Amino acid sequence: MTWVVIQLNKSVLQKEVFPELAQKYFRGDAGLDYHVAVRDSGSGQDRVIYASDPGFGADDSIEVDATLNLFGPPVGSAGGATRGLELLFSVLPPSSKDRSASADDRRLPGPDRLPRLEIFPHAGEQSVWQVVAKHKSGSVEAAVSGLRRRNLMASFGVLIVLGVTMALILIASQRARRLGRLQMDFVAGVSHELRTPLAVISSAAENIAHGVVEDKQQLVRYGNTIVKQARQLNQLLEQVLQFAATQQAPRKQNLGAINLADAIEAALEGTAATVAAAQFTVERQIEPGLPAASADFSGLVQSLQNLITNAVKYGGENHWLRVSARAIKERGYASEVELTVEDRGIGIDKEEIKHIFEPFYRSPAVAESGIHGTGLGLPLTRKIVEAMGGRLTAESELGKGSSFTIHLQVAEARGLEEPQRAAEEPGFSS
Repeated sequence: MTWVVIQLNKSVLQKEVFPELAQKYFRGDAGLDYHVAVRDSGSGQDRVIYASDPGFGADDSIEVDATLNLFGPPVGSAGGATRGLELLFSVLPPSSKDRSASADDRRLPGPDRLPRLEIFPHAGEQSVWQVVAKHKSGSVEAAVSGLRRRNLMASFGVLIVLGVTMALILIASQRARRLGRLQMDFVAGVSHELRTPLAVISSAAENIAHGVVEDKQQLVRYGNTIVKQARQLNQLLEQVLQFAATQQAPRKQNLGAINLADAIEAALEGTAATVAAAQFTVERQIEPGLPAASADFSGLVQSLQNLITNAVKYGGENHWLRVSARAIKERGYASEVELTVEDRGIGIDKEEIKHIFEPFYRSPAVAESGIHGTGLGLPLTRKIVEAMGGRLTAESELGKGSSFTIHLQVAEARGLEEPQRAAEEPGFSS
């Protein structure tokens, strides 16, 4: 019989072997998930040989999750001098030449012997090394419950993300459908706006060419009609082109100190023909001593012209509009100036007023009433005003009228000095 005796160095076990084994088998993402200790309990008083955390394993009354004997009888067995480790081995059957041999094979050569393990006695008073482990969350059940909760939270999180994604997809599809419908309405509106002036121009030109016009007075009237319709076409095309330009790149504004009275005068002069043709009464209400506003002169005039033209178009039967300007003061100093264009026309419904600055949008009630338009005037005006550092707001009540206000900063706040005047003809109405 051959014996192999291995002497274990306790110091190496404590400093190297046990820490490495604990890191290998009990480690989690953020370090050890378990408190691990190896203790010697055979002498009657527990003595901790290794502990992953100070103090763990010294108190035998603390409940642990698992216990395993390294040396000594299995945990829970009735140990004694005649009972030791019971290990089950799978014994290979003997070869055919050995089956006829004597049952006692201890006399056979080493390679032909059957594997045999004699019972290694262990006395109760001998030392027993135990490995004890306890999860840091309190217990394995608590750790499993925590892991299950985390998994459920992650699953619910994924479901919420999927739900939000589906909602965003639905919203995007509805917006795309609505935008497509608005674009189709815009194409139809522009086609109608183009067709009407072209029909009038074509008819007038044919009458002149065919000799229907007999005197100079009729010729002048036909000529004025052609000029008016040609101007309307030009305004429509310019408006569409400018809107397309603002969508591609922001318009560069030449900001300066603007005299608001001059800007209002230029805007009313540019829309005088439209206002006179509609037989509107225009009121001006300009607060005396207004500070200069920070704006671009041509951009501000064009914005006012757009608002005045809208007031004429949707002014209803009252044929009245007012252009006013005033300063907003804080602590005795003017911080902002406001230019307001208001009418007493058909007004805008509360549910629709939030859409009026969207490109191509036209109220169904307006479209059904036969009032022509492209739905680009207010969006274009808002972009111009915002490019000047201002903002455009609207207030309306259905059947009582609407008011649109341009809010601009005071020129002194931006360090602008001399009032800027138009270097060329102001813009156009739309």
